[in-house]
Order: sequence, then structure tokens, then C-alpha cells
Amino acid sequence: MSRMYVGFSSPIKKKIGSELIKWWTSAPYSHTFIRFESSDPEMPSNVYHAAHGKVHFIEFENFKSENKIHQEFNLPVNTQTRKKIL
Repeated sequence: MSRMYVGFSSPIKKKIGSELIKWWTSAPYSHTFIRFESSDPEMPSNVYHAAHGKVHFIEFENFKSENKIHQEFNLPVNTQTRKKIL
């Protein structure tokens, strides 16, 4: 069984695009992301997030070093469903 998290974040270092999104939406965050966490060594923890007009894939530890996570919602997902999502 894997875990999927839907979360809200903003860059630690201020960026004009992020600041404009937060101002426009009156929210403390500017971006959303999906994170998968698993105990399976073949499927490490990773994050998918949108930036610069594309969807990026990054390891969770690297994502946390560049972004503040404001809130996450935990959704249990079986391995078959996770593979379909990806």
C-alpha cells in the first residue's frame, strides 16, 4: 500500500510569480503538488509539481529544501492505482 498526498506549497525563496499568485488568491501558498510515499525500494518517495509551465518530478527531500509545505492531505492508494496515476 502506498500513500498519496495532495499538498499546497510555496517557494522558500521569494519569487515574483509565486508572490503574485498568493496576492491574487489571498492564500498563503502558490502551488499544489502530489507526493507519493512508499516503503517499496523500487518506488521511492517523490513529488510531482507544476512550475515554469511544465510538470516536474523531484525527490521529496529536494522538494522540501526549496519549498515550504503549508498543508497536505493523506490518501491511501494501492500499488495498482498508483501505477495507473503515474
